[in-house]
This record gives sequence, C-alpha cells and structure tokens, in this order.
Amino acid sequence: MIWGTSYPAIRVMVAPAHGQGLPTIFGAGSRLLLAGMLLVCVATASRRGRAAIRRVEGHRLRASIRAGLLLSFGTGILTTFAARTVESGVLATLMATSPLWTALLLAVTNRHMPSTLTFLGLGLGIGGVAFLGSDSEFNVGPGIILAAAAALTWSIGSWYTAHVELPTQVLYASGVSHMVSGSALLLISTASGEVPQLVSGSISQASWIALAYLTCVSMTGFAAYSWLLVNANPLMATTHAFVNPVVAALVGILVLEEKLRPAVLVSAALVGAGALLVLSRDGLSVRRRLRRAAEEATRAPRRSYRRSR
Repeated sequence: MIWGTSYPAIRVMVAPAHGQGLPTIFGAGSRLLLAGMLLVCVATASRRGRAAIRRVEGHRLRASIRAGLLLSFGTGILTTFAARTVESGVLATLMATSPLWTALLLAVTNRHMPSTLTFLGLGLGIGGVAFLGSDSEFNVGPGIILAAAAALTWSIGSWYTAHVELPTQVLYASGVSHMVSGSALLLISTASGEVPQLVSGSISQASWIALAYLTCVSMTGFAAYSWLLVNANPLMATTHAFVNPVVAALVGILVLEEKLRPAVLVSAALVGAGALLVLSRDGLSVRRRLRRAAEEATRAPRRSYRRSR
C-alpha cells in the first residue's frame, strides 16, 4: 500500500502547492541513489550478507542492473515528469495497467494463448482506461502519454526479469541497480542545467520532506518487489497495482486537495478487476509455468553453493 502513497509524494516533491519544487530529474535521481545506498548498507551489515555478496556472479549482477534501468531509471523518470501535471489517482490508474501488459508480453514470448479469463481481464483493463478517457475533464496531454509509457516500461522490466538469472542477494542487487540508475539521472540533471535551481535556496521544505519519504518508499518497495520477482513471478509481483489507484486517489484528495472524480474511481475499479482476472489462478496458466522456472532458477545457485562448500 505504501507505493500508492508515492504518487502524491512525487507531486509534492516536484510540484508542491506552495513554493518551488525540486528539479524533476534531480528529484528522481536523488531518490534512487539514496535508496540504493541504504539498501547496500543493509545488505552488507551482517557477516552472512557480506559473504553472500562475494559469491554474486558478475553476469547476474549485470542482469540486475539492466532490469533496474527499466524498472527504476526508465519508469522513475517518466513517472516523475508525469506527476507534475497528472492527478495522483489518474497516474496510479494508468500505472495499474502494468500487469495487463506483462501478461501480454509473457503470452507472446512464451507462445501461449491466453485463457478466456485473461482476455476478459485485458478487456476490463482497457475498458477502464477508455472510461477514464471519456471523462470530460480528462485531457490526453504529455503527462498522460508519459504515464502510459511508464506503465509499459515497468511491464517490460518485469518481463525481462523473468527471463534472466538474477542474484539471490536481492537487497544488494536492488541497491546496486538503484545506485547506477540514480547516478545516471544525476549526471543528466547536471548536464541539463538543473543545478542553479538547487543553489537558489527557494526549494520548499515540503519537497525535501517528500524526497526523504520517497527514499524510504523506494528502499522498502523495490526490495519487496525484487524479492517477489526472484522468488514468485512477475505477475504476482505486480499485484500492488490493485490498491495503488485507490490509495493514491484518497491521499491526493486528503493531502493535495485534488478533486474526487467518480470517473477515476470507476476506472480504477475496472483496471483492478481486470488485473485480478489476469492474475487469477485459473486465468493464466503461464503463471504456473513461470513459477516452475523461478523455482529452478533459485535452486540452481543453491546447488552451486553446496558444491563450493
């Protein structure tokens, strides 16, 4: 549920109601870099953790970094730019379509025909987005396009993670990928001339608080998400999308005084119901295939570890 609160927090970070917000790219990069540093510190805090890190294979770590560039770098920057102009509930609803696109990618790449329930779920999800678009107050601007691109990027990252070998030391791998993504964004921020905005001293206190909060959300949320990707399957890991739109809409209404729009709530319900059908036990047999593949992938490093001992 905490990920649902991240959408209003992103808006406060870059576009607060009063005062100047943090530069967009700087905010996204700082959030990821700080969260990555904290994750690495936690991963290396124990002797057992440090020993596990020394056994991490290079190709697994590189795969984790590539996945992070999609999940954190790509999605993070797109979402942050979208949050400047898109309401929290609308942004979360569009992001909630990620399980639908993940299901399509898995079905296509695995050459598996989706079941009737899956088609129904996809139809509900698309219908939910279409219903949102029918709202008279809904305008398809750059922010909406960026939000849709963020959902697609997230889905591609989830799909990619299911097809590569990742380190079993999830915290360390997530931390390193966050640090790489955050550092890249900060370099882009510097090159794009955002530094003068920081030294002006006019950044609102609310934006700094939002950055600190988002750092904690990134650290806990991405660690849990990465663990599910390694130990469950990418569809199960996207179940957070069910509640995110409702949480984001409520927080946006209570904290940011955004409008309570029935179209957003109805659209969120349709998208959530569609994602639930896609993820249902009988709705997608690919899920069972992927679970077996994930189990084999996690058993393989354990076998090699026993041999090394």
